[in-house]
Order: sequence, then structure tokens, then C-alpha cells
Amino acid sequence: MTINDRKILCAIERNLVNDKFVIFPFGNWGKRVKYLLNKKYGIQELAIVDNGLSKLREDILSIHDIKTISAEDYVVLFAVSNAEVYDELWAQLKFFKGKSICDIASLEYDNIFFPMCSEKLYIEECDSLQRETIFEMTRQTWSQLGSSQPYWSVLTNKRYLLENIGEKELADFYASGKEQLSAIIQTLIRNDIIKDKRDAKSMDITEVGCGVGRVTKHLSQAFNKVIAIDVSAGNMEIASMMVQEANVSFELYKCMEDYCRMPKVDVVYSIIVLQHNVPPVIEYILQEMLRSLKIGGVAIFQVPTYREAYEFKINAYMDSLHDGKMEMHILPQKRIFEIAYANECIPMEVYQDKLSGQDDFSCTFVMKKVE
Repeated sequence: MTINDRKILCAIERNLVNDKFVIFPFGNWGKRVKYLLNKKYGIQELAIVDNGLSKLREDILSIHDIKTISAEDYVVLFAVSNAEVYDELWAQLKFFKGKSICDIASLEYDNIFFPMCSEKLYIEECDSLQRETIFEMTRQTWSQLGSSQPYWSVLTNKRYLLENIGEKELADFYASGKEQLSAIIQTLIRNDIIKDKRDAKSMDITEVGCGVGRVTKHLSQAFNKVIAIDVSAGNMEIASMMVQEANVSFELYKCMEDYCRMPKVDVVYSIIVLQHNVPPVIEYILQEMLRSLKIGGVAIFQVPTYREAYEFKINAYMDSLHDGKMEMHILPQKRIFEIAYANECIPMEVYQDKLSGQDDFSCTFVMKKVE
């Protein structure tokens, strides 16, 4: 759920004393207002007002048709995404004289956190054969991306498209991995796993989803041993050329069972990786990640845990067209905590991040293996 969605919900909730609403205008904001008004509150708007669309659709009124609204009192939910037409549309509000007007876009709303009243998501389980089939579909997609756009598929910025990337862009791309190393070290220190960064030199770490070695290169300088795992042969070929340190071993995983051979390590790390798999596959990989931890070891990983109206239906998914595009999925927090409990891991930290790059509620988890 986006901040804009929360502003809309806040605007509606503030005016529920009068549950009669007029939506004006009917652009991107207006359409979202209608969706949330209808779906979240079961309220049908009195009218939609939009001068341009009124000429094309009979169910939308123009400003001059306001007199046809039967209610004497109502709230106008005004929201505009285009700043260039804001003043023009705001001037038209004089036709709503005497009515309550809520300018949603200008509404102050400080709470940017997860709305705990969100609905339960529908996610079907699948058997091992179905899971393996889906994993192979995902592996093929990332093998293709690893060949066609290896850098952009890791950081989706147009600077890193093959047609745009030069020496400076490539240097910036790999330099960005240093931030991730710093975050890992600080997380370990903050949670009393190590006293300072020098202690990491005695620890082994597995990176699940190493890509083209953006973070791997920096991990090799801080940890004793790095096991770098990926499913894309193209990405791994680049990673092994960019990172040739002796303490790094690269492992290409071609099937689900490969995750069962993850070695026992002190730290498992995976960011912006699990989200590209469907929920049952995320579950399986996460299970093996936590299983591979030594006692006292820590898993640091990121997963989107909520997206409004998200659902996973196994047959529909397998029957749908998958044309090599990057997919984004979620796994509810409840399931993540269940997997952690089953693998004798306790949560040290859970915090909201913005790593999915979409309208998801994405979280970074820090889980510790206990005796």
C-alpha cells in the first residue's frame, strides 16, 4: 500500500461522519479513490465529476451537472497527480460552494507504516513437482536476464542497461555494494554477534543470489570465506571474472535440491533476491538458508511480506504467460516466523525497507540460530 493510498484512506476516515462522497477529478488519484472507497469501506460514491471524461462517459458528470446530485450535503474528495493542472482544477471547486472539500494530495499524514488492518492474502501451496517446475521457469528467466541485461537486472536503473553502461557506470555499480557490506557489519555489531568489524574475518558467509558479484567483491574483503550462490549462469560468469579472490567460491544452482547442500556458515545474506520467486519457492529457499546456519549464526534477508490484493494460485500461475520478465512476489510475515521457529531461529530485528521498489510492504529480517 502506497503513501498515497494511506492519504486516501485517511481522507475518507476523517469524513466518515458524512458518508456521502463526490470524487473530483477522475485521474489516477480519482480512480484509486473510487477503488478504495468501494472496496475498503463498501461505500458507493454519489458521483464522479470530471469535465473531460463527462463528454465520453454517461456515468461521469461535468462541473455544470452538479445540480443533478440529489444529496444536500456531501464531501468532495479532490486529488490531482498532475501539478500543471492543479490550479485550474482547484479553481473549478467554486462550483462546490458550501460543500466540504478534502484536498487529499495536500493532506498531512505522518504514518507511513504498515496498516495492520490489511486483509489476509490468498496463497496456495504446491507439491514438490510443481515447485520444481516453477523454479525452473524462474531460473530460465534469470538465465536470460543474466545474458541480456546482467547489470540492470540487479539494479533496475537505466544507467546500468548494456547500451548505457560505461566505465564510470560500471565502477559506480560495483562501488554500491560497499554500502551493503557496511549494513551487514553494523547489523552484526548492533546485535552483539561481533564486537567490531575485525571479528568478521573469522566468519564464513553465504550470499544467496550473488548476481554479478556487486556485493560479493566487498564481502571477500571482510569475511573469512564467501560462498556465492546464483541460478543464472550468465551472471555467475561475470561475477567470477570480477571477483577472483581466493576466499570466494561460486556455486551455480540448477535445481531446488541444490539448496540442500548449502554448507554450515556463520552468516547467510540475501537482499533483493527472494522476492523474484513465488511464495512456495521462497519458503523452500528460506528453510534451507536457516538450516545452514551454525549455532549462534545469523541470517540477514529481505522479503516483501504484503501487497494489496496479491494472490498466488498455482494452476493459474503455471498456465499464464511468462515471457522472461522480472517477477515480484511476497511471503507473509506469519509464514516467515513459522519457518524461523521450525529451524530454531529467533528474530533479532524486523524493519521496513524500500528494497522491492514497488508498492509492497517489504521487510529486512535478522534471525539468529539458537540451541
